[in-house]
Amino acid sequence: MVPYLALSYEHNPLFNEDGSYSYSDLSSYSLGADVKYGIDDRFTLDMTLLPDFGQVQSDRIVKNLSYREVVYDENRPFFKEAIELFSKGNLFYSRRIGKTPSGFYSVFDEVMEDETLSENPSQVKLLNALKVSGRTDKGLGVGFFNAITDNAYATIKKSDGSHRRVLTEPFTNYNIIVLDQQFKNNSNIYFINASTIRKEKFDDSNVSGAGAKISNKKNNFSAGGEGVITQRFSENAALEGNVFNNSIGYKYSIGAEKLGGNFMYGSYRNVTSPDYNATDLGYFRVAGQNNTEGFFRFNLYKPWKFIRESYNNLNVFITDDFKTGKIGDNSISIDLFANLLSWNAVFAGAGAQLFRPYDFF
Repeated sequence: MVPYLALSYEHNPLFNEDGSYSYSDLSSYSLGADVKYGIDDRFTLDMTLLPDFGQVQSDRIVKNLSYREVVYDENRPFFKEAIELFSKGNLFYSRRIGKTPSGFYSVFDEVMEDETLSENPSQVKLLNALKVSGRTDKGLGVGFFNAITDNAYATIKKSDGSHRRVLTEPFTNYNIIVLDQQFKNNSNIYFINASTIRKEKFDDSNVSGAGAKISNKKNNFSAGGEGVITQRFSENAALEGNVFNNSIGYKYSIGAEKLGGNFMYGSYRNVTSPDYNATDLGYFRVAGQNNTEGFFRFNLYKPWKFIRESYNNLNVFITDDFKTGKIGDNSISIDLFANLLSWNAVFAGAGAQLFRPYDFF
């Protein structure tokens, strides 16, 4: 166990409506501990209590004008170590924990003419987190993760000196359970469940995923698939009680590929329903869009006639809409490369669209 004590002092400028500015002073302290315990030679318990990540590297500023979410790297040590099991199905994005409050920007609409926003935390406070992970002698990986974040409030100050608080993020519990059974030839089957439970009248969610991969003895051919079901529970106040809305979405993918040898090929199909939403603990994914990919490769690794080595690829990519079937982004490309015995190189490439794309946005 490693206890810690952190002290902080902030001296921030406050700009007034008349163009002048003043400074506000804010001091705080935090006390907590990091715990690592070896349950046995296979399983490890990691825990952090009231952590302080003030010394962690900050993110680079990114100006994003696209419809896609910017995915940041994780720099906090607790969320970087022993997370392999929890990454199954790409359902765990640790930056959701301790994120910017969901009401951080909308709270400005709560400010009246005779009020000013005096305090608005930009980060939710993590109270504690723990994870237990390991693998049995028979290849069964077991992982358990839990984290709790505190309420986040913005403070609005009135002209008469009084103030009121607005909840921008509720007390939240994040939980993940994962099982992963490994077999011979890099084959495996897994199950993962991720849930997010919030207090007050904020949305809850539950996400479950499963997948499998089977490879042959030579480990040069594999086939597999995975599927995910997402559920979001919204509570809306009604005149005669509470109405609960349950939104269910899903996605699945199947594919097979041959790797190794002179000839390699593969194909994948990914389908995502319009109501798919795993963003409470996972990455953002554009819902309601499907894509199909395929590739063929012919490579020469040993000299043949006047060619020392050669690498040649053919790739096809097509995106289609879940509801209408309209074709979006699509392409076909070919890349040819040959290194001659004289050590001169010859290469060529071409690409084209198969269909005129429909702009979904």
